[in-house]
Amino acid sequence: MSWRVYIIGRVGNGSVNLTDEVYKSAFDKFQRIERKLLNAGFEVRNPMKYVPRNIPSWHAAMDICLPILCQCNAVYLIEDFKNSKGGRLEYYLANELNKRLITDEVVEEMVRNSKEKLLLTVNK
Repeated sequence: MSWRVYIIGRVGNGSVNLTDEVYKSAFDKFQRIERKLLNAGFEVRNPMKYVPRNIPSWHAAMDICLPILCQCNAVYLIEDFKNSKGGRLEYYLANELNKRLITDEVVEEMVRNSKEKLLLTVNK
């Protein structure tokens, strides 16, 4: 089974009109998590790549994000999601839909397993 993982975390400061600094910080944070998940072999849905920078409202952002989350079978929670109205909504929906929670421990295990498989292949 291929795991499609949606990243849940805080993007802004409660406002749709984010400063360049706030937006870049959030984008970089989500990008780091995306790379970590990709390196572990997951298929990743990073909401920062789907929501336009100049989205007119929080509701419009959720209209984009929630259907994408529904298409995934797992979620990765960035700890700051608790400080985000959208993050809490996404977490609630993921929980209600029984999405699997991907933790750092799961990611590390998958990276270890893929390295072991690579070593076995190389040593044949």
